Amino acid sequence: TFIEEHHPDEVLPDGPGREPDDFYQQVMKYHITVTFWSKCRDWPYPPNWTEIWQRPGIQELETPDDQIADELPPHWLTLVKVMVVFPDSSEQFEPELEEALETALEKIRLLQEAYSLISQDTNIQWVSSEALPPIIPLVWGGNNEPQLYIVATSSMRSLSEPTWLTEENEPGVDMYLYRSTRGQHGAGFTTYHRLRHDALMLLHRRGDYRGTVLSAASAAEALLNELLMMLLWEKRHHPQHVASKFSIQTGIVRRVRTEYHPLLKGNWDVRRSGPVRNWETRIARLRNRIIHNGDRVSRQQAREALAAMRKLEHYLGDLLQEKISEFPRTNGMYLGLEALKDRNALTRRARNIFDSNHEPEWVATFTNWRHTLQLEVERKARQLRKPSPQKAVLLGIRYKDGTEFFLQDQEVGLGITINEPPEELIELNNERLRKAMTHGHIPPPGEPYRISLPDHSLKKRLAQGQTWMYLYQINPRLPVMVDGSDRA
Repeated sequence: TFIEEHHPDEVLPDGPGREPDDFYQQVMKYHITVTFWSKCRDWPYPPNWTEIWQRPGIQELETPDDQIADELPPHWLTLVKVMVVFPDSSEQFEPELEEALETALEKIRLLQEAYSLISQDTNIQWVSSEALPPIIPLVWGGNNEPQLYIVATSSMRSLSEPTWLTEENEPGVDMYLYRSTRGQHGAGFTTYHRLRHDALMLLHRRGDYRGTVLSAASAAEALLNELLMMLLWEKRHHPQHVASKFSIQTGIVRRVRTEYHPLLKGNWDVRRSGPVRNWETRIARLRNRIIHNGDRVSRQQAREALAAMRKLEHYLGDLLQEKISEFPRTNGMYLGLEALKDRNALTRRARNIFDSNHEPEWVATFTNWRHTLQLEVERKARQLRKPSPQKAVLLGIRYKDGTEFFLQDQEVGLGITINEPPEELIELNNERLRKAMTHGHIPPPGEPYRISLPDHSLKKRLAQGQTWMYLYQINPRLPVMVDGSDRA
């Protein structure tokens, strides 16, 4: 026997005194005993549940096939029996049974932690309601025949038919694949979706409550940060001018308090009830306690964190919809055109922008904008090296009136325009184009192409006395601004 634990009901200070005869009914909510048996099986198939309950791990079960058993390695099986005793006057039996099972699982996890620490065995998956089979045997009262108890309804989904994609879903799949491969993190809120999915799976599939909260915190912060970046992008701010808003010293809670209300209105006070306060208390604050104090997380806290994350997502969508005339592009990437049509939210200006042929490619442009901003944040934090001619590549762009040359240090996001190219560089470029023409691969006008240098000292000479600029200011293939004001 591992556990004997009492859970007393609350008794008011001015409540009636307990009589000796009804002490059990007043004090004990339920009584739990958890018992373990571990046995080495010579066959890897789980035994019949009825046989387990009739002979709980004490008698050997017969091997179905001796020949198969000889060929298979031994298999260790641990059986766990949870016995719950309720007082006769117990009401609301089903909720108390679920609570008692959850208490038993918490104690089993503690035993797993102790075993893992002492044995250094990492091949252990923490037990939880979500990690159990969807249905387990249950014995009522003195009846020895096991009945069925549904542990977690989410686990039952694996028994149902999946949702099949149709041709109507193909554009959405293609759009997600395109957005998720833009830059290091993806664009168009694909990072949020991925982290949100991780949080859902950590709870509903693995029962990892601590991981659920941490993943929900990462998802919510990614959502808030990308939304603010996209709003500033659509307001035509240059990325290097707003990088300080995303510094490590600023922090997400401070940004929430100061940056979002001027752009979206709404309630952003973490002291007032609402989705933002729920995010701060049930996700952000709990995340800090987990990271800094190592707090344990209950199943209920994990569920509340996911609920707070979803409500924040919906709240941001509602605020965005109210500002669709001011932020049509952000609305398009957050809610999607079809959702805006279903909400009857499209204004005349939004329709004109959605139908315009003169708009830049939103996902690519915003991805470049965010990448420039993130590099600037790292630069201000002195986490980036200085630009180096030796580590830069030499590029050329053909135009009708000549060729432009520039050095591009992709790692730090800076480059140099070579305003007066020397004869040596012009000859190298002409040789490069002659070879490309011979092989039929001449670069098209307006497209950057790389020029190989036999002597790397030339790049150093080209950079002398030049000013390093942001790449979007010199490379037309890396636009960042909504209005096309990229080039310096």
